[in-house]
Amino acid sequence: MQATRMGDGPPGPPEDGERPLRGLPGGRGRPNGGGTRPAPDPPEDRGRPAERPKRPLKVLPGGDRRLRSLPDREAPPLKVLPGGDGATPAPGDGRQPARPSRRPPGHPRVPGLVRRRRVLGVAVALALLVVTALSGRLVSGVPATRGQPSRPAPTTAPAPPTTVQSPSPVVATIPTGGFPYGMAFGAGSLWVAGGDAVRRIDPASDRVVATIPVGTAGTGPAGMGPSGVAFGAGAVWAPVAVPGALWQIDPASDRVVARIPLGRPLREAISVSAARGAVWVASRGDGERGVLFRVDPARHRLVAELPLDGVPTAMAANQAAVWVVTDTGRILVVDPKRNRVVHNVNTGGGPLLGFSETIAIGAGGVWLAEPFAEQVVRIDPATRRVLARIPAGVATAVAVGQGGVWVVSSNGLLRIDPTDHRVLVAVPPAQQRLTLLVATGANAVWAAGWNTVARIDPAAVGP
Repeated sequence: MQATRMGDGPPGPPEDGERPLRGLPGGRGRPNGGGTRPAPDPPEDRGRPAERPKRPLKVLPGGDRRLRSLPDREAPPLKVLPGGDGATPAPGDGRQPARPSRRPPGHPRVPGLVRRRRVLGVAVALALLVVTALSGRLVSGVPATRGQPSRPAPTTAPAPPTTVQSPSPVVATIPTGGFPYGMAFGAGSLWVAGGDAVRRIDPASDRVVATIPVGTAGTGPAGMGPSGVAFGAGAVWAPVAVPGALWQIDPASDRVVARIPLGRPLREAISVSAARGAVWVASRGDGERGVLFRVDPARHRLVAELPLDGVPTAMAANQAAVWVVTDTGRILVVDPKRNRVVHNVNTGGGPLLGFSETIAIGAGGVWLAEPFAEQVVRIDPATRRVLARIPAGVATAVAVGQGGVWVVSSNGLLRIDPTDHRVLVAVPPAQQRLTLLVATGANAVWAAGWNTVARIDPAAVGP
């Protein structure tokens, strides 16, 4: 490294009797014992203006700019700029040592919002991968006029989440042999869609007892497995993106008994939900619009195709209504009797991208996980108004059952009490192991990770 020139001294390390200025490599300071002033000018020089003494120039880190020197003042030790190469100040020099940075070395300072958005962006990218290969205020629901402002309502913030300590509620971990794209409980079993098959897990033995091939053989566009799974109308239903079909599995025989064509390939966030008398499949349509398919489970045929204002990202259905979440953050309510969108609920939480299991029906409400707003929203299914907003971290999945609302989030696996909205951390993030999906059934809560399913005892997760 090239030495820094200080005043008129030569470059390089100090000579004998001199000490360097603190924090300036190669700098030249006063000689030791330099408390004496310089000798006065000779008599012949008194008629001329005194030449100002030169002070050492201060070098800013990373640049060549120099500071002006002050006349007739002894040069104090130069102050080392934060982040420079200076040494720790000596005791008694009146300066406080700089507080160490909390950021890792080399890590740039990022505003909290941007940093949070970056974390959210990673979660979104992860969920998009799942779907394509595979948000306190209260607002009210609004009618079908898009962009109409919502009306605020008072709310009470819930208490912070409480962590469940011991014993661990995880009672079993079951390998599934593939990345999960969907999970549902029915016919006394847990059904997990992943890879090129739907796997059946028996709660009595906590193991996979059947693997049913679903989809087309091969990889890439020509080979597609199930994009999700639902149970209803007495069967297991799994949509396949290409060529665009709904597969039916008979739980009595663990065999595929029907392949119902949907007339077009399915795209991006594909959701499936089943209720008595209808199976619903949502997908992206043309442009920035979506499409909702209705299949008659008894006749094995497509009976309705509804255009949607917005790209669907998640869906939940019962006999009363179909709730379709769109990428704009709004929920479209479909009347199954008329096969049309009858309401448009503005949750006020922003866009919802790439999460296929962020809405669930049960416990007197419709529950929506809003990852960008880091909350779970409760909606009254009758009035279609937002009743509560519950802080829950970056949530990617929600399910209702076993005495609570279960949420997979960056805070861990959470249990929300549907009566007072109290939040309990059932499984901390360190033990969660990238859990993505959640389902309930057989006196258990099931949380799926990369290639395993954890069985959780709800009795071990607080009152």
